[in-house]
Amino acid sequence: RLGYGLQFDGERFVTVDCGYSTWSGATLYYREFGTGWMYETTPAPGTTTWYGEVVESGEDILSANVQTYWSAASIGDRVDYWISADNGTHWEEVESESTIHFDYPGKELVWKAQLIGSTAVSWWVDVEYATAYQTSGDWTAPHFNTGTKVGKVRPQWTADVPTGTTLQVVVSNDNGSTWLDANNNQETSFSTDAAGNTLRYALFMTSSNDGATPSIDRFVLEYEEGYPDRPMLDIGGDGTYDWESDIFLNESSVVASDDSPVGAVVKTAPTLVDAFNDHIPENGDGMVDIPIAVKAASSGRVKISNIDITYAMQTRAVGASFEGGLAAPDGLYRNFITRVAPGDEVDHVTKAVIAIEHTHGDNPAFTWQRGDACSVNSDADGIVMFDAANCTSTEDADGVLSIWMPTKVNWSWDDEGSAEAIITVEDDLGVAVNQWATTEMELVVENDIQLDGLRVWEETGRQLFPMDWVRGGFNLSFSGSMHFQDSQLMPPAGSFSLRVIGQNVTYDGDPMGEPVTLYEEINPAFGAYNMTFTSPIESQPGGMIFYVQAVNLENGSTYTNPNYNSIRLILDGNSPLVLSATPMDDEERHAGASGVGQAVSIVVQDSVDPPRQLNLH
Repeated sequence: RLGYGLQFDGERFVTVDCGYSTWSGATLYYREFGTGWMYETTPAPGTTTWYGEVVESGEDILSANVQTYWSAASIGDRVDYWISADNGTHWEEVESESTIHFDYPGKELVWKAQLIGSTAVSWWVDVEYATAYQTSGDWTAPHFNTGTKVGKVRPQWTADVPTGTTLQVVVSNDNGSTWLDANNNQETSFSTDAAGNTLRYALFMTSSNDGATPSIDRFVLEYEEGYPDRPMLDIGGDGTYDWESDIFLNESSVVASDDSPVGAVVKTAPTLVDAFNDHIPENGDGMVDIPIAVKAASSGRVKISNIDITYAMQTRAVGASFEGGLAAPDGLYRNFITRVAPGDEVDHVTKAVIAIEHTHGDNPAFTWQRGDACSVNSDADGIVMFDAANCTSTEDADGVLSIWMPTKVNWSWDDEGSAEAIITVEDDLGVAVNQWATTEMELVVENDIQLDGLRVWEETGRQLFPMDWVRGGFNLSFSGSMHFQDSQLMPPAGSFSLRVIGQNVTYDGDPMGEPVTLYEEINPAFGAYNMTFTSPIESQPGGMIFYVQAVNLENGSTYTNPNYNSIRLILDGNSPLVLSATPMDDEERHAGASGVGQAVSIVVQDSVDPPRQLNLH
């Protein structure tokens, strides 16, 4: 019979072991069970209905589990199955391997199969039924692995829980090692002790009435992953972890501090405060970037918020600066400003010793004491002068004390690329800062001379340019500017000499003979010079190059651009020349045409300028 997978059609058994050998629109062939014999069958078009035997029970049948097997050769053909507990009065459609709870229980169980299409075949039907329910039961879902640790879930289900029955749902993120009760459509967060990425859920059902049972039709488990296990914090990113958690970081926040309990939250005593202090400069104020590295035993997302840092300021040297950032021996005092500040636990800064870093010898230094009493500790053999009598100080709204010391340098300080200040500070409690060096003062000391902007005129007022012809013996005027290298600071008068030399050259510019000094004077004040002297009568055909130089400089000072202030001129002292004239003296004169007179021709060579006047005698 169908329930056992065999069917007797009056001549032979047909079973699921059979399959189609071939088919056509008129004939369908089967194989006989166990033999392989083929035989014809005539397909039935449309829909046919087959009924199973009626099973009678002494008690009402409450539920049934149906298993079926069918096949169809043509697309669209199928078999539908129905079942009834009251001998067909009420039918309920069923699917294979599903359990149905009858809305209309009865004592007569029957099934039917509707074959739709000419090729639909129902091979077998198996029905199990129950007349009473168990008082309890459970079912555990297969496990599901996620990519990262799961912190919370939200189960959603549709269920029928009659009076006298219960339905309990539990969830797990560690493959069932620990379980948490869950409510329908509500989030469930796993504890900090439970870190896992293997989800499972289980259903527990009970009934105090064997005629009623809870049932569940739909179950969806939503989950949120990305929660790290045992996160760690590394202040400064130096590879040393200063806070190592021993718990699973779920959606609840965890306060990370040095007070985190060892064994309950962290593995070892945290060192957050010490780590922050290690990455804060010993002196100064302002901004400092301290990276915080995060690591965990598993992948996930970490949000750090509400960082609360309590600190106490100590007495400190804030910094130093020099007015203009450049010192040169121009004879002027400029302010050397040092900023210090008292700590939170003292009232005043009482003393400061400030030195300027010097790479050529001892550091010049001075001492400031509260009340603006200043004294010079060292001028480093006279390279710097501190005007201690005019030392002052001011305090701003933030309590930062600025010490102003008028300072100038002389020629004996031979250049400094980036000098810093070295500061020692004392307060009410004693020495608070001991020889702290600034990093951003970058004082430049310069004593080299630079000449710029050379311009040349001749005595007629004509400005001369390179390769101009000039009448020899004329007065030439040279003017330009002078200043300390790469600055606008001007050297004081009488510090060095300005010299003009001349060098004859060939047409190609190669020197001819030795250069000669044409003029020299002491440098004037205010950063500008103007020198006038008589030029040589004549230069070589290639001309003469005039150089303006700064000479007789003091203590290592150099002239930085010697070839820049030059001009090449051609001097011609023999111009103009009369090459010919007609008629010559003693030559016969011929009368010209009436009213014209005697014609006279004069040829003049002048390489400097065209002749402006000819006098005939």
